[in-house]
Amino acid sequence: MKMAINDTDGRARKEWMEFVESKPNFPSLMHRWILLLRNLAIHTPGSDQDLVGHLIMTSIVMSLFDADDILTLSHHESHVGAHKLLRSLYERVVTLKYISENPAQAQSFIDFDSIDTEKVITEIKAKTGMEMREDSRRHLATAAAEAKKKYKQSPCPICKEKKPISWTTLNSREMADRVGLGHMYLHAFVIASKQIHPTYWSVKDITGTSAMFNTLNITHELVVHLVLIHRRHFAKAFGVTPMMNKAINDFLATWTISEGTFDGLLAKAHASSKGGAAVYYG
Repeated sequence: MKMAINDTDGRARKEWMEFVESKPNFPSLMHRWILLLRNLAIHTPGSDQDLVGHLIMTSIVMSLFDADDILTLSHHESHVGAHKLLRSLYERVVTLKYISENPAQAQSFIDFDSIDTEKVITEIKAKTGMEMREDSRRHLATAAAEAKKKYKQSPCPICKEKKPISWTTLNSREMADRVGLGHMYLHAFVIASKQIHPTYWSVKDITGTSAMFNTLNITHELVVHLVLIHRRHFAKAFGVTPMMNKAINDFLATWTISEGTFDGLLAKAHASSKGGAAVYYG
């Protein structure tokens, strides 16, 4: 008898249906914000001199693909797959938020692309024999070599461990903490990474509790942060715009509390905690 992979007891899971029964406005709410962000990405005027703005627009587009796929997989009860994709969305938003708050890093992020591009081109040639024009290939090789030299990092002075080449000296945890998204790191990065990679940890318990609730909660919060990032940059909003306020209030109306402050826009809840960590309210 054919059985769905995520059936753990012979019965199809109904977690999404139960979730929507408890939060009936969630699907339409997320749909509206994804459409709004898509329209912002399409219609916001850009400038060739605005590197940060360019990265915000392109990153929002790619992040919306991730968010939409997470919601689609969740709707079809594919919660492990949705959890894996959460890492992609999380890393995009963390990186984008860091660059938006440290605009001098935008050029380093873009320059590092020569290393990634050279890797892809090298593998294309190895597989297909296809090659770039000689002058273009030479230019790419030179740019990649310069980037490798520029971004090569010194080994840790304490443990002597060699660090990978990167456009930033921060590791993923440090960057997440810098931008106020460290509270998501365990679920959105650490555990998601164990699911993505062929670790024994990922196969020890395939019948355990679904990650759906945490995945959707974090996805919603990251979508709100995309709104905040966009409005702060393009509306030059150092306070709270009506759109930012609406995005945060919609989140709180759905989830009641937040583990993050949305960059200090929420107040610390009195005598409230979640697993020993502070939670916040509007």
